[in-house]
Amino acid sequence: MSSQTTFNKFSSVQLILDELKKNRLFADYCYQERISKGDILDLKKYYSTHFLLIEQGFFKLNPDINYSSKAQIFLHKGDLLLFPSQSQPIFGHPVCVALSNAIWWKIDATFFRAVLFAENLISSIVIPGLNNMQEKLYMHYLKGSLTARRRILFDIQHMEKFGFLVNKNTVELPSFLNHNILAEFSGTSKGYAIEALYDLRKQGILLSKKKPWIITDREKFKKICIKENIPPIS
Repeated sequence: MSSQTTFNKFSSVQLILDELKKNRLFADYCYQERISKGDILDLKKYYSTHFLLIEQGFFKLNPDINYSSKAQIFLHKGDLLLFPSQSQPIFGHPVCVALSNAIWWKIDATFFRAVLFAENLISSIVIPGLNNMQEKLYMHYLKGSLTARRRILFDIQHMEKFGFLVNKNTVELPSFLNHNILAEFSGTSKGYAIEALYDLRKQGILLSKKKPWIITDREKFKKICIKENIPPIS
């Protein structure tokens, strides 16, 4: 159940790599890194030097390590952790944590810019990438206007898109999802997250005693989200 965002549609990981691989210096300036679940990655050191592109796995991005923020940004395949055009962090001291085993491409910023402009890829890569990040920031803007319970429902609704569709009405949510992670994304406490999900568990709509969590009735869950005015996610 992958997201069909503009970036995923027009500027996928493979599209970017295919364009970069046309350059004979690709192997000199681009390589993959394996990242283990739980790794904490300091992004500040990469500004102005590298472009990071997620090929596989999930991350949570904290815009500033020195600030406990509700704006934990969810990142996944196809997302850009950084743009090499940014010489300084747009936040304070950004870090990200791997929610699963992952792979990203580490691409030299100078090489990337050279290929980007030489091949006229601004409209096919940069603009869709910026639109994708704008969409993420807009989601956080929407969440900021919601109550704690509604933020929790909003985040579960979002995680549906990255789950495993067992059948038309049943979906396994990503295996990294637990009460702690849900609380971090929704800006609440673990205790409140457990309490807020009580009704869903009681009705049998959500099974959360073991991983992966399962939404057993997507239609009922959707109706609850509509009733509580949870903003839909495209």
